[in-house]
Amino acid sequence: LGRYPEMSLAQARVEARKRLGEVSSGSDPAATIRRQREAATFAEMANYWLEQYAKQRRKSWRESERMLRHDILPRLGALKVDDITKRDVSAAVGVIVARGAGIQANRCLSLTRTIYAWGERNGYTNGNPALIDKPVQEKEGERTLSVAEIKTLWTSLDAFNEKQDLDPIFTDILRLCLLLGQRVNEIAGAPKAEFDLDGAIWNILPNRTKNRRAHRLPLPGLAGSPRGDQPGPAGPCVGPDQRLGGVVELPGVPREVLPALVLLF
Repeated sequence: LGRYPEMSLAQARVEARKRLGEVSSGSDPAATIRRQREAATFAEMANYWLEQYAKQRRKSWRESERMLRHDILPRLGALKVDDITKRDVSAAVGVIVARGAGIQANRCLSLTRTIYAWGERNGYTNGNPALIDKPVQEKEGERTLSVAEIKTLWTSLDAFNEKQDLDPIFTDILRLCLLLGQRVNEIAGAPKAEFDLDGAIWNILPNRTKNRRAHRLPLPGLAGSPRGDQPGPAGPCVGPDQRLGGVVELPGVPREVLPALVLLF
Protein backbone atom coordinates (compact mmCIF):
# COMPACT_ATOMS: atom_id res chain seq x y z
CA LEU A 1 0.00 0.00 0.00
CA GLY A 2 2.87 2.39 0.79
CA ARG A 3 5.64 3.15 3.20
CA TYR A 4 5.43 4.67 6.64
CA PRO A 5 5.64 7.57 7.45
CA GLU A 6 4.92 8.79 3.89
CA MET A 7 1.59 6.98 4.18
CA SER A 8 -0.11 7.22 7.56
CA LEU A 9 -1.99 4.34 9.18
CA ALA A 10 -5.28 6.10 8.51
CA GLN A 11 -4.42 6.49 4.83
CA ALA A 12 -3.38 2.84 4.66
CA ARG A 13 -6.73 1.73 6.09
CA VAL A 14 -8.61 3.82 3.53
CA GLU A 15 -6.50 2.42 0.68
CA ALA A 16 -6.93 -1.14 1.98
CA ARG A 17 -10.73 -0.76 2.05
CA LYS A 18 -10.59 0.59 -1.48
CA ARG A 19 -8.54 -2.38 -2.69
CA LEU A 20 -10.88 -4.85 -0.92
CA GLY A 21 -13.83 -3.20 -2.62
CA GLU A 22 -12.15 -3.63 -6.00
CA VAL A 23 -11.53 -7.32 -5.27
CA SER A 24 -15.13 -7.89 -4.20
CA SER A 25 -16.33 -6.34 -7.46
CA GLY A 26 -14.25 -8.79 -9.45
CA SER A 27 -11.24 -6.66 -10.34
CA ASP A 28 -7.60 -7.45 -9.54
CA PRO A 29 -5.75 -4.44 -8.02
CA ALA A 30 -2.40 -6.23 -8.18
CA ALA A 31 -2.83 -6.93 -11.88
CA THR A 32 -3.84 -3.31 -12.43
CA ILE A 33 -0.65 -2.12 -10.76
CA ARG A 34 1.41 -4.56 -12.83
CA ARG A 35 -0.15 -3.25 -16.02
CA GLN A 36 0.53 0.32 -14.93
CA ARG A 37 4.15 -0.51 -14.25
CA GLU A 38 4.58 -2.34 -17.53
CA ALA A 39 2.99 0.42 -19.60
CA ALA A 40 4.20 3.54 -17.80
CA THR A 41 6.57 5.88 -19.55
CA PHE A 42 8.18 8.62 -17.51
CA ALA A 43 5.74 11.10 -19.07
CA GLU A 44 2.80 9.00 -17.89
CA MET A 45 4.20 8.58 -14.39
CA ALA A 46 4.98 12.30 -14.20
CA ASN A 47 1.40 13.10 -15.23
CA TYR A 48 0.02 10.70 -12.59
CA TRP A 49 2.21 12.42 -9.99
CA LEU A 50 1.07 15.85 -11.13
CA GLU A 51 -2.65 15.02 -11.13
CA GLN A 52 -2.88 12.67 -8.15
CA TYR A 53 -0.33 14.27 -5.84
CA ALA A 54 1.16 17.64 -6.76
CA LYS A 55 -2.06 19.48 -7.61
CA GLN A 56 -3.59 18.28 -4.35
CA ARG A 57 -0.69 19.07 -2.02
CA ARG A 58 1.71 21.56 -3.62
CA LYS A 59 1.09 25.23 -4.24
CA SER A 60 4.07 25.23 -6.61
CA TRP A 61 2.66 22.54 -8.94
CA ARG A 62 2.46 24.94 -11.88
CA GLU A 63 6.21 25.56 -11.72
CA SER A 64 6.76 21.79 -11.54
CA GLU A 65 4.55 21.36 -14.59
CA ARG A 66 6.50 24.04 -16.44
CA MET A 67 9.84 22.37 -15.67
CA LEU A 68 8.47 19.03 -16.80
CA ARG A 69 7.16 20.35 -20.11
CA HIS A 70 10.17 22.50 -20.89
CA ASP A 71 13.19 20.62 -19.55
CA ILE A 72 12.47 17.06 -18.45
CA LEU A 73 9.86 15.40 -20.64
CA PRO A 74 11.50 16.31 -23.97
CA ARG A 75 14.48 14.16 -22.90
CA LEU A 76 13.02 11.48 -20.64
CA GLY A 77 9.27 11.49 -21.29
CA ALA A 78 9.11 8.77 -23.96
CA LEU A 79 11.29 6.30 -22.03
CA LYS A 80 9.85 3.53 -19.85
CA VAL A 81 10.31 4.39 -16.20
CA ASP A 82 12.30 1.21 -15.43
CA ASP A 83 14.46 1.63 -18.54
CA ILE A 84 15.81 5.04 -17.51
CA THR A 85 19.32 4.85 -16.06
CA LYS A 86 21.35 7.23 -13.94
CA ARG A 87 23.34 8.03 -17.05
CA ASP A 88 20.13 9.04 -18.84
CA VAL A 89 19.19 11.39 -15.99
CA SER A 90 22.71 12.80 -15.83
CA ALA A 91 22.67 13.45 -19.57
CA ALA A 92 19.27 15.15 -19.37
CA VAL A 93 20.33 17.59 -16.64
CA GLY A 94 23.68 18.03 -18.36
CA VAL A 95 21.92 19.56 -21.36
CA ILE A 96 20.40 22.16 -19.02
CA VAL A 97 23.80 22.91 -17.49
CA ALA A 98 25.29 23.30 -20.97
CA ARG A 99 22.95 26.17 -21.77
CA GLY A 100 24.19 28.00 -18.66
CA ALA A 101 21.27 27.16 -16.34
CA GLY A 102 23.02 25.19 -13.60
CA ILE A 103 20.59 26.09 -10.82
CA GLN A 104 17.66 25.10 -13.05
CA ALA A 105 19.41 21.79 -13.71
CA ASN A 106 19.54 21.18 -9.95
CA ARG A 107 15.83 21.95 -9.65
CA CYS A 108 14.95 19.60 -12.51
CA LEU A 109 17.03 16.82 -10.98
CA SER A 110 15.27 17.32 -7.64
CA LEU A 111 11.86 17.20 -9.34
CA THR A 112 12.76 14.03 -11.25
CA ARG A 113 13.93 12.45 -8.00
CA THR A 114 10.68 13.43 -6.28
CA ILE A 115 8.53 11.94 -9.05
CA TYR A 116 10.48 8.69 -9.00
CA ALA A 117 10.21 8.47 -5.20
CA TRP A 118 6.43 8.89 -5.50
CA GLY A 119 6.31 6.31 -8.29
CA GLU A 120 8.29 3.83 -6.22
CA ARG A 121 5.92 4.26 -3.27
CA ASN A 122 2.90 3.77 -5.51
CA GLY A 123 4.00 0.80 -7.59
CA TYR A 124 5.01 2.45 -10.86
CA THR A 125 8.73 1.66 -10.60
CA ASN A 126 11.25 -0.31 -8.56
CA GLY A 127 14.07 2.20 -8.32
CA ASN A 128 15.13 5.82 -8.53
CA PRO A 129 17.76 6.63 -11.17
CA ALA A 130 17.67 10.31 -10.16
CA LEU A 131 19.66 9.56 -7.00
CA ILE A 132 22.79 11.15 -8.42
CA ASP A 133 24.93 14.13 -7.46
CA LYS A 134 23.69 17.63 -8.24
CA PRO A 135 25.27 18.89 -11.46
CA VAL A 136 26.37 22.19 -9.91
CA GLN A 137 27.25 23.34 -6.41
CA GLU A 138 25.03 26.11 -5.10
CA LYS A 139 26.17 28.87 -2.79
CA GLU A 140 23.77 30.25 -0.23
CA GLY A 141 23.09 33.95 -0.53
CA GLU A 142 24.43 36.02 2.33
CA ARG A 143 23.47 39.51 1.15
CA THR A 144 22.22 41.73 3.95
CA LEU A 145 21.39 45.39 4.24
CA SER A 146 24.25 47.56 5.45
CA VAL A 147 23.74 50.15 8.17
CA ALA A 148 24.11 52.85 5.53
CA GLU A 149 21.42 51.25 3.33
CA ILE A 150 19.02 50.95 6.26
CA LYS A 151 19.58 54.59 7.17
CA THR A 152 19.11 55.70 3.54
CA LEU A 153 15.90 53.73 3.18
CA TRP A 154 14.44 54.86 6.52
CA THR A 155 15.12 58.57 5.90
CA SER A 156 13.86 58.28 2.31
CA LEU A 157 10.58 56.87 3.60
CA ASP A 158 10.25 59.93 5.84
CA ALA A 159 10.73 62.14 2.78
CA PHE A 160 8.18 60.15 0.78
CA ASN A 161 5.60 60.66 3.53
CA GLU A 162 6.25 64.41 3.67
CA LYS A 163 5.95 64.77 -0.11
CA GLN A 164 3.14 62.17 -0.34
CA ASP A 165 5.11 60.40 -3.10
CA LEU A 166 4.15 57.00 -1.66
CA ASP A 167 1.05 55.63 0.00
CA PRO A 168 1.70 55.77 3.78
CA ILE A 169 0.51 52.17 3.97
CA PHE A 170 3.41 51.13 1.77
CA THR A 171 6.00 53.04 3.77
CA ASP A 172 4.69 51.34 6.91
CA ILE A 173 5.15 47.96 5.24
CA LEU A 174 8.77 48.69 4.40
CA ARG A 175 9.50 49.98 7.88
CA LEU A 176 8.02 46.84 9.40
CA CYS A 177 10.18 44.74 7.07
CA LEU A 178 13.23 46.49 8.50
CA LEU A 179 12.07 46.24 12.09
CA LEU A 180 10.76 42.68 12.09
CA GLY A 181 12.68 40.88 9.36
CA GLN A 182 9.53 39.36 7.90
CA ARG A 183 8.47 38.94 4.27
CA VAL A 184 6.54 41.70 2.57
CA ASN A 185 3.48 39.56 1.89
CA GLU A 186 3.35 38.30 5.48
CA ILE A 187 3.21 41.89 6.71
CA ALA A 188 0.91 43.19 3.98
CA GLY A 189 -1.66 40.45 4.58
CA ALA A 190 -1.52 40.46 8.39
CA PRO A 191 -5.03 40.45 9.95
CA LYS A 192 -5.64 42.25 13.23
CA ALA A 193 -6.44 38.94 14.93
CA GLU A 194 -2.78 37.90 14.72
CA PHE A 195 -1.64 40.71 17.02
CA ASP A 196 -1.56 40.48 20.81
CA LEU A 197 -1.11 44.16 21.67
CA ASP A 198 -1.01 43.67 25.42
CA GLY A 199 1.70 41.04 25.15
CA ALA A 200 3.48 42.81 22.26
CA ILE A 201 3.43 39.57 20.22
CA TRP A 202 2.66 38.93 16.57
CA ASN A 203 1.35 35.38 16.03
CA ILE A 204 1.73 34.66 12.30
CA LEU A 205 -0.63 31.87 11.25
CA PRO A 206 0.89 28.79 9.57
CA ASN A 207 -1.20 29.15 6.41
CA ARG A 208 0.54 32.49 5.72
CA THR A 209 4.18 31.44 6.17
CA LYS A 210 6.48 29.94 3.57
CA ASN A 211 7.38 26.92 5.72
CA ARG A 212 3.73 26.43 6.80
CA ARG A 213 4.65 26.81 10.48
CA ALA A 214 3.27 29.30 12.97
CA HIS A 215 5.64 32.11 13.94
CA ARG A 216 5.58 33.88 17.30
CA LEU A 217 7.34 37.22 16.96
CA PRO A 218 7.98 39.83 19.69
CA LEU A 219 7.01 43.35 18.62
CA PRO A 220 9.57 46.09 19.39
CA GLY A 221 8.26 49.48 20.40
CA LEU A 222 8.70 51.09 16.98
CA ALA A 223 6.65 48.36 15.33
CA GLY A 224 3.58 49.74 17.10
CA SER A 225 3.89 52.99 15.18
CA PRO A 226 6.69 52.88 12.62
CA ARG A 227 6.01 56.46 11.48
CA GLY A 228 5.97 57.68 15.06
CA ASP A 229 2.78 59.64 14.50
CA GLN A 230 -0.02 57.08 14.80
CA PRO A 231 -1.13 54.97 17.75
CA GLY A 232 -1.41 51.23 17.57
CA PRO A 233 0.34 48.64 15.39
CA ALA A 234 0.64 49.44 11.71
CA GLY A 235 0.87 45.75 10.87
CA PRO A 236 -2.87 44.95 10.94
CA CYS A 237 -3.59 48.07 8.92
CA VAL A 238 -1.17 47.62 6.06
CA GLY A 239 -3.81 46.29 3.71
CA PRO A 240 -3.99 43.69 0.93
CA ASP A 241 -0.95 42.48 -1.00
CA GLN A 242 -2.01 44.04 -4.29
CA ARG A 243 -1.12 47.49 -2.94
CA LEU A 244 2.54 46.55 -3.45
CA GLY A 245 2.45 46.04 -7.20
CA GLY A 246 5.02 47.97 -9.22
CA VAL A 247 6.21 50.08 -6.32
CA VAL A 248 9.93 49.84 -7.16
CA GLU A 249 9.16 51.41 -10.54
CA LEU A 250 7.85 54.65 -9.02
CA PRO A 251 9.74 57.65 -10.40
CA GLY A 252 9.99 59.16 -6.91
CA VAL A 253 12.24 56.37 -5.60
CA PRO A 254 15.88 57.56 -5.65
CA ARG A 255 18.47 55.32 -7.31
CA GLU A 256 20.46 54.76 -4.12
CA VAL A 257 17.39 53.28 -2.39
CA LEU A 258 16.61 50.68 -5.07
CA PRO A 259 19.11 47.98 -3.90
CA ALA A 260 17.59 48.06 -0.45
CA LEU A 261 14.07 47.88 -1.83
CA VAL A 262 14.90 44.89 -4.01
CA LEU A 263 16.24 42.97 -1.00
CA LEU A 264 12.95 43.42 0.82
CA PHE A 265 10.83 41.84 -1.95
